[in-house]
This record gives sequence, C-alpha cells and structure tokens, in this order.
Amino acid sequence: MWIFFERVDDGFSAWISRPGCGRRLCLPSPVDCCYLDGGRDRLSYAAVEQRGPREWVAVRSWVRDGLRLRVEDTWREGDLVVAVARRLFATPLRAAPVTGVHLQLTVLLAADEDDVLRFCCPGIVYSPSQHDEPRAYVFADERLSCPLVLAWAEKDRDAVTLARTSLAGYDEAPARVPGQNDYLHRTDIGAVGFVARPAHPQLLTCWPYLEADRSARLDAAGTPAAAFHPVGPDGLDVTVSYEIGWERAPSFADAVVGAFDRAYRVNPPQPAGLPFPLSHAVDLRLASLAKTYLEWEPGGAGFILNFDPNHGYTSQAKAFGASFTVHGMRGARNVLEYGFTGRQLNAACLLAERTGGIWVERSRRVHDFFVGTLATPSGWLHTLYSLDKSRPLFSCGDPDGAVMHYLVSSEVPGTYTRMMVEAASDLLESFRLHARLGERHERWLSACRRFAAFLLRVQESDGSWYRAYAPDGRPLRSGTWFGNSAEEGKASTAAPVPFLLALAAELGAEDDAPLLDAALAAGEYVLREHVNRDDYRGGTLDNPNVVDKEAALLAMKALLCLYDSTGEARWRDAAERAAKLAVTWHLLWDVPPRPETRVANARVRSTGWGGINSIWGAGVTDIYSLLFLHTLIRISRLTGNPLYEAVADLAAAGCQQILSHEGNRFGFADTGMQPEGIAFSDHGVDDGLIAKGDTWGGLGWIYTAGTYGLTEYLDAKNT
Repeated sequence: MWIFFERVDDGFSAWISRPGCGRRLCLPSPVDCCYLDGGRDRLSYAAVEQRGPREWVAVRSWVRDGLRLRVEDTWREGDLVVAVARRLFATPLRAAPVTGVHLQLTVLLAADEDDVLRFCCPGIVYSPSQHDEPRAYVFADERLSCPLVLAWAEKDRDAVTLARTSLAGYDEAPARVPGQNDYLHRTDIGAVGFVARPAHPQLLTCWPYLEADRSARLDAAGTPAAAFHPVGPDGLDVTVSYEIGWERAPSFADAVVGAFDRAYRVNPPQPAGLPFPLSHAVDLRLASLAKTYLEWEPGGAGFILNFDPNHGYTSQAKAFGASFTVHGMRGARNVLEYGFTGRQLNAACLLAERTGGIWVERSRRVHDFFVGTLATPSGWLHTLYSLDKSRPLFSCGDPDGAVMHYLVSSEVPGTYTRMMVEAASDLLESFRLHARLGERHERWLSACRRFAAFLLRVQESDGSWYRAYAPDGRPLRSGTWFGNSAEEGKASTAAPVPFLLALAAELGAEDDAPLLDAALAAGEYVLREHVNRDDYRGGTLDNPNVVDKEAALLAMKALLCLYDSTGEARWRDAAERAAKLAVTWHLLWDVPPRPETRVANARVRSTGWGGINSIWGAGVTDIYSLLFLHTLIRISRLTGNPLYEAVADLAAAGCQQILSHEGNRFGFADTGMQPEGIAFSDHGVDDGLIAKGDTWGGLGWIYTAGTYGLTEYLDAKNT
C-alpha cells in the first residue's frame, strides 16, 4: 500500500492507494481536534518530511485558547497496511484551569454510487440492519472485542480496516455528574466507528473516546458521550498508533475474521493465569451445585440455582439491568429452569456421571419429575416450574405475568423453541447415561420422541422454526421481541438440528429418516437465510430479536452436526463461516480496569470473555461461550485454521478468573460460585443499570457452562 500527500490551501492532505486499484482513500483534515468548551479545529498538515524509503513524518502546530498544540504523525507503508503513530503535544501557555482535548482521524472511503457498504465493529455491529440510518456509529474501545472498524464493499469485495494497534493502558473514573455527556476523563481508551452515509461513507477513530451519534453508555435515550483528556499544568504528551488495511475478501465473514486475526497477530493475547487447573474448576462448581439439590413431595426433585452468589444458597437472586430493562427476579429462587439460563436435567446428569452413588437415584427423580410434570402428550414441553405455585410456568405470556428475565409480552402463552430443545437434548443425553449405567428409562425416550414429532409437525415448508410456540403449535409473534418480519421470527431454526440428529442416531435406521430430513431442511434454511447473509440474531431469550453471539454459535454447532451426520464438506464450510463471526465476539485484549471496582480488585482480565449482544457490545460479557468451545476446537482442526482453537483457549481460561476457590472467594458465599457476567464498560450508567467493573446476575446456567461446557472443552483438547 502507498501513502502520498497533496498540497491544499492550508498545507497537505493525505491519500492512500493500493496496487491494481484506481480508487483512493482520503484524509482531507488529518489533524482534527475538539475541546471541552465546544470548539474544534480541522487542519491539514503544515509540513511533510520523508525520513526513509517508506516513512514520512507529517506535522502541524497551532494555538488554541491558552494551549500550544502539536501533532506529529509518523506514517509507514507496508505491503498490507499503512501504519501511523500519532503523537500529540499539548502545553499550557499560562496558568489556567484544567481543560480537555479530543483528537480524531477520519478516512473518507472510495465507494461507487451503486456499491453497498457493510460495516463491522467486532463485538457489536455485524448486520446491515444495525446501520440503516445515515449517521455516525462510534464505539469506545472497551465496548469492542478488539478496537477496529471495517467496511466491506459487496460489489467489488474490497475491505478497508482502521484499527488501533497501541492498546489502551489506563482508565480512571470520569469527572462527570449524571446527565453530563461532554466531560473530562483521564483515560487512554479511544474509540473507532463509521459514518454510514451512502454518498460520503467514512471510517474514524478518536482519542480519547467518543460514542455517537447514539450511545448505550449513559442512558436509554441514547445520549452521546464524549471524553476529553485533561491537560493540566504539566501538559500532555501521548502517542497512539493505528493501521489502515485494504484488501479483497470473498465474503463479509472473511473480511471480518481476517481483520480479527490480524489484530490477534499484531497484539498476541495470552490466556489468563489461574491458581488451579481447569479440571478443578469443574470440580469446584459441581461441589457447589450439589448443595442446591432439593426434594419435595410428591416425587419432585431439582436444583435451586437462582440465588445471589454474594449472599449464598438461601438468598434471592438480585435484580439486574440489561438492555435498558430491569430484570426484577422477584421469586426467581423458587423457579426451576430446564433450558437457557437453567439446565436442571443437565445438572442432574453431570452429578450422576461424575459422582455416581446416590446421585444416580437423585438424577432419576429429577428426570421423572420433568417427564411427568412438564412434558405434554402433544410433545410440546414446559420449561419452567414454580415451587411456590406448584405448576409449570410459561416463559412467554404466563397468565400471572412475566417470569424472571423472560420479559416478552404475549397474548398467547407459550415457550421458546430453544428452551424446549435444550430440555429435550439434556433428557436424551441422560437417557443414554442411565442406559449405560444399566437402566433404560423408556418414558424419557418417549418424551424425546414426542417432542421430535412436535417439531416435525410445526416445521415450516421452508425448513424453519419460529422463536417460540404455544402448546397447540401456534408460533408466537410479538413485534420486535420475536422479530419484525416472518424471516426474523425464524431465528431459532438452528437450535433443533443437533437434537434431531442425536435422536436419529439413538433410534437407528428404522425411525431416523423423518428426523434427518427435518434437520437437513432446517440446515438448508440456516445456510440460505443466515450463513449466506452473514446475519445471526435472536439467540438470547431475555433480549429482543437482536444480533447476538449466541445465534452465531448455535448456527455453528448445528452446521457442524450436519457435517458429522452427512460427511458433506459444504456443511463443514458453512459451520466455519458461522464460526468466522462467532469467534469475533471474544475479547482479544485487556481492557484497562477502573480502579477500586470489584473487577479491578479481583485483577480480572477481559481477554477471552465473550460479549453478549449488539445492545451492550463486548463491554458486558458472560461465560456462555464455554458451551461451544469444543466446537471451535473441532472447526479449527478440521479447517487447519488455528485462530478458533486459540480463542477457545483464551475463553476457557479467562472465564474462570473470578471463580471462588480455596485461595480466594472474591466475596462470594462459597467456593464454586462466580458472577453471571462482568462489565468492562458502562451501560446505562445514569439509569442505574451497569457500571464498569460491576459483576451482575444470579442465574444457574453458570454451573452448566462451567461444568458441562468446560468438560467438553477439556475432552476436545485431549482428543
């Protein structure tokens, strides 16, 4: 790639080109400085000097409101990128109150009028529907899995990337009061983003951060946030480095994973160090899980998994804020979940398999209660049970109101497809375990067969399933929560595929044909509507039908299962294409902690944690990815691409850092406990939702992810 400078009225502007391409990238005002008082200077370089065969230094000095400022940009050409190290000097000319500055770099993209640009900020923006308004979309580094922004042109397959390569090193608390959106903040955290205007598309980067035109940082209104680094009596001298890449990519997914992989190689992340082996993390959680077991008459058994780990097993789960909604969680302690955030059957199966003895009988009791109480003759499954009300609950439209964090409103009671699938999958796996232990529970297998028959009855002619169903098989639809269109509402199509294939394998050739046909039809739908479009949404059930990590992971797993079942390479390739986006939800870098927060005091590194959805970005994370690490490892070894396994290793270690153990309980009530999630950035902080350094949640799925998921990861590593 080449950089060159052209004289303009007040100095020099910068241009970038690459071999074989007649278009150019433009930096018309490379020195763009904003001030806390609202002022702004957009300037060209005053002078440019070539220092070597492929190196130039471009400078500009100026004075503004008692400050002498100077920018020195050192540009270097490379074969694949053009890099710049930006050094900013700010010196007070006289004694004055502390002021603040903010430096920006904007790249004008060379797009044809008839071309369609698609943007990505990894960990938050992936879908064209996320940038359909002609405005700026700019996000702080700490809200991204790695600080970069990418634009991919659908017509000519060009991908342009703007990435920060000198990662942020410090972050203090901002000097602001609620309601203030321009403020002083001594922080090294910058921002990257884009302007999605068809006639004038742009990539941009800021130091320190700007979040605009809307931001999730402060409030539900989307008030933008702009940080200005203070310039005190001693002045300011800071260097921040970036690189601009420009190359061809056959698909959006290829462009994104290529930029992500380069970020991995430029700043190679290291897994978190742990004071115990990963196998011991499983043991700690299982020991804690066993303490939650409860029996009741007649014949009931389960695990009380919804509690506040700060206060112990008998406490109520604390409310938490998510996606600008408060999940009250009142009464959650006595609600049993059989899918999504609570996997009762999986918990019982694990303890029976790993511990044996009395846990085999306890597992039988847990499963018998589920089959006798929550499985229906039609095959449709309840997935929630209330001990207080002694009845199953509906995760959608329950007559008594919303249950826990399942906040969707529906006039027709029903439950989520994914929850039913996970309950049935766990039931089938438990059937197999108990059969190996010498006892076949045919009622369990019969419930699995009935549920499979239900899935086949409600499957659409195009192979899809809707996100939720009523007991009579009607799909539930409720605006943005289930999808604004019919196609969006079919976001759960990937979820049943592994279950159907597993049941087909259990039943054998006599009964497997309809199940295989249904799984293949669903796979074709996922391939056509999600994979080929590189668009995944609706995986997390306590959020609207938004773009999220779990949807991509579910598709990845389903497609790999189809490859295992058929041996057809196209399913392996499709699984990898889903993995190319799924893997980029995981943080590759250590976000500077905010001092004196719980996360900072526990010295938890962000590397390896996975962002959740496109509302929070990668600044609010959980450990759900542990359930899919074994799939990433298999894809890595099948394709020969080490990135997927490397990120799996980062996640496996990173998500154990705040697991309470014998040496440090981190303030939790017992060993084997940990928070559901961690915040590495503010989210709705003025609304009292999540502040950087918070831990949040009190839901039981941390046991399943940290036991079943981590065990599958360890097995895959040893295979």
